[in-house]
Order: sequence, then structure tokens, then C-alpha cells
Amino acid sequence: MLCPVCQTQDLVSFFDGGDVPLFVNVLHEDRGSAVNAPKGRIELGGCSACGFVHNVAFDPKLVEYAPGYENSLHGSPTFQDWATSLAAALVERHSLAGARAVEIGGGRGEFMELLVDAGLSHGLVMDPSAPEDAITPKDPVSGAPGRTFELERRLFEPSDALSGPAPTRLLLTRHVLEHLADPFAFVSLLAGSAKEAGAGLYVEVPNGLWTVRDLGIWDLIYEHCSYFTPRALRTLLLRAGADVEIRETYGDQFLSAEALSVGAPMSPTPDASPEEDHLREAFGAAREGTVAAWNQTLAGWAKTNQRAAIWGAGSKGATFLNTVEDAGVIACAIDVNDRKVGRFVAGTGHPIVGADKVGEQKLDAIIVMNPRYMAEIESMARAAGSDAEVLSIVQ
Repeated sequence: MLCPVCQTQDLVSFFDGGDVPLFVNVLHEDRGSAVNAPKGRIELGGCSACGFVHNVAFDPKLVEYAPGYENSLHGSPTFQDWATSLAAALVERHSLAGARAVEIGGGRGEFMELLVDAGLSHGLVMDPSAPEDAITPKDPVSGAPGRTFELERRLFEPSDALSGPAPTRLLLTRHVLEHLADPFAFVSLLAGSAKEAGAGLYVEVPNGLWTVRDLGIWDLIYEHCSYFTPRALRTLLLRAGADVEIRETYGDQFLSAEALSVGAPMSPTPDASPEEDHLREAFGAAREGTVAAWNQTLAGWAKTNQRAAIWGAGSKGATFLNTVEDAGVIACAIDVNDRKVGRFVAGTGHPIVGADKVGEQKLDAIIVMNPRYMAEIESMARAAGSDAEVLSIVQ
């Protein structure tokens, strides 16, 4: 398969992840439907020219997003604080007071609301799979009647960047690109539209370099068919005309790419990275070692009748439960997202419990699926009356 990002060479397979649920972020109403969730195969291929990683076994016909897709992180105070700071910085850098921003794939509009709160005057969220309870206020800011945003459940068109009650100064898309089998077509559309409107561009994706370098093995899900290293993301956006600044953000787990303006498409020459080549080559064995260590831990808990839970019913938690042996030792998944509570994890059927009910579970251990939330989770667990040992998934 020719690399979708740099178009210079075929991807080289380096990891077979087997069959996994098609959607780990789709909520299931009952255990039976969760256990019988449809599956697809993961086989990762990497490009030594630009560093891009792709699931070469991905079949886009199997993936159709609908309003039941739930991956919001805004229930976490830690994430909300970070997102609030990001919104304020974007409003300042792109002079969004008195201007307009268009977000493609904005879900229920939570980040656009933060932009408006930070000073954006007019916003438009475009997402055909936005849930029914999406935020659609006409006046979300008290005392500032001129600052509003709207949400439309349809695909973005270039004309959307040229219309509206104020000039569009920013097009943004966050955590969308990793879901696309043809990311270049999408960023070309956005970059071309930003250029015509005289707007800046902001793109945010999971950090694929973090995945292979820091062994973010629990983030390998079928929905994410594309994994971007900083080199790959920059190459992709340069080809579309956006000379972006790339930053590793949110504890290096995300990549942000930002340009104040967009020019003509370029033909960058990717620079090889022997270090990234080595990371991909070593990834399979390193992953096996991590999984084996957790299998040993869970087996030990099973022998001593320990009762455990994972905290985080999103990508990481679902992947963990669908990967390890003795997953029955895990009584439930805990999550701060109220829309997940009472539902079941795809593939395994584990029930999802709210953070305020942790004390009722009588747990011996809680595995935190993202160490960035360790302090927050331990505080919530104690406040809910749990004395369980709180452990990080990263040992």
C-alpha cells in the first residue's frame, strides 16, 4: 500500500493486532450486544520516509459514525482545564474577537463553547454524527449577546468558510484525521478553504510517535486507522499548503499543528528517521512484554480473589479489557462521562459505573488507564469512599 501521506513508498507491515471491536466508543445498552459487537482487524504498516503509520487492514465500509458515538473527555477537570487554556490561546493568536471560526467534526460542541467563552464572536460546528444532546446555544455567554455559535449536522463545504456574520479567521479540526483512510483529501479541502477565506488552520490528532515511543499500546483501536508522527503530520499539511508549527501537547499524547495562514501546496521531501524505524521494529515485542506483565498481575489477583476495576471506559480501557487474559478479575469500568454510565464495554460486556459510585464496588485495586489523570482519579475515588489501591497502567 502506497503511503497516503507522502506518496513515496509502500507501507511496511510491522504489527498484527488481530480482530478487535469496530467501535470501542459506541455505547451498548446491554451486555449481550456489547459482547457480540462486530469486529475488524488491525495490521499496522509504517512508512520509513515520513513516519506515518496506518492500519493496512482497515475497511472504511465497515465504519459508519452515528450519534451514538461517545468519546468526549470534557467530564475530566484535568482535560477541561487544558482545553480551556487551548481555546483562550487560539482566540488570542488568531484574533478571533469579532471574527468567526468553523470547527469540522466538533461533536457536541464542547470545544466551540470554550472558544466563545474565551472571546470568539461567531462559531459554526459541523458534524453529521453530532449527538442529539449537542450544545446549540444561540447565546452561550451571559452578558455578551453578540457571541454565539451554531451546530449543523452535515459535512463541511468550502463555501462554509466564506459565509457567516463575520470573517472566518480559523478553521479547526480536532481528533478527526486519525479516523480517515484518505487524510490528504480531507486536509486539502480544509487548507484550500482556509486559504480562500484568508483564515488560519488548527489540526489536532493523537500523537503516533507517543504510541510507538512511549508504548501507548492501549490506544490501538479500529476507529483510528491513521497514526501521525510529527514528521508525518507536517508532511501531510505541507502538501496541502499549510506550513504549520507542530507541537507535542497534553503530556505528549496529542499533536497540534497550527498555521496563521495557508499558502500554495508544496512538495516536501520527507526525511528518514532511523530512530522511528527502530521504534516500529521493536513495537511488537515491547507490546507483548507489557501485556504479559499485566496478565501476570491479573492472574495473581485472580488467585487471591482480588476485585479490581479500570478507570476510563474509552479507547484505552476498552482495548485493555479486550487484550488481557483474566479480564474477569475486572469487575467494571469507571468513567466520569455520565453518558457512558449504565452502558457496557464493546467486546467484553463490562458494565460502566459512575465515579460517584466507586465506593459501592468494594474494590481492592483501580487501574488508571491514562496516568495523566492519576491525581484527579485518586481524589475522586477517596471522595466516593473507596480505599482501593490506585495504580497506573504504566508500570
